[in-house]
Amino acid sequence: MKENLLIIAKQIKDLRQSFNWSQSELARRSGVTRAAINKIEKGHASPSFTLCQKIAKALKVEMGDLVQDNLSNELLRDLNIDDKKIVLSLIRHLKRSKSSTSNSPSVE
Repeated sequence: MKENLLIIAKQIKDLRQSFNWSQSELARRSGVTRAAINKIEKGHASPSFTLCQKIAKALKVEMGDLVQDNLSNELLRDLNIDDKKIVLSLIRHLKRSKSSTSNSPSVE
């Protein structure tokens, strides 16, 4: 359980920093207090489902992205913010394309 909490904490912090946002900015955008963001990022508090939803929405990610490992963040670490936004936009586009393709009837 503690391991999952630390993964969520690191993901939130890494995503927030990829936007060059302060904790206060993430708090403002998510409607979560800065103190709560701080405790979550330090792994001192376990965020509720509702808080995770609010934070994920503010960070423009799916809730599942908060519990995945940091591989993607490690790969993106050296990119500037504009390049990170482009990569995230491409990923979202691919996810939408994949979901619309998987919802289409197959032709044999």
